[in-house]
Amino acid sequence: MPSRFAEYLEWGAGETKAPALAAALRADNYRLEAELLVRSGWTDGVAAAGAWSKRRTFVGRRPPPGAAIGELWLDVVEVTPMVLVEEPSRGTARPPRRVWMSIRPVARWQFRAFAAVARQRRSIPTTRLRRGG
Repeated sequence: MPSRFAEYLEWGAGETKAPALAAALRADNYRLEAELLVRSGWTDGVAAAGAWSKRRTFVGRRPPPGAAIGELWLDVVEVTPMVLVEEPSRGTARPPRRVWMSIRPVARWQFRAFAAVARQRRSIPTTRLRRGG
């Protein structure tokens, strides 16, 4: 799986390699990710989602504008399903804010693929910081 995902990332995490990665995900029992990866935009209900099956889901590179608490987003770069939740503001004066939280931990194949693709980069951009300002 890491090599399939790395190839997907190298090709820009787009539609070209999505079907092959979706097939590998399905074979490795990542049914939700597999079903969503070949879609785009908003979709209502996903059979493979189990407990999440009745949730409206967005598939794309960036979080969807106007999403409601409890809706899902599949980040097509990370290939990670997330749910929109309200972060508690206990003990602070700030109002609660909305945040996207992954519904499962990062898998080894994801980490290995990200590491493999990142290692291929020869230079890492740096920023010089100036003191005092």
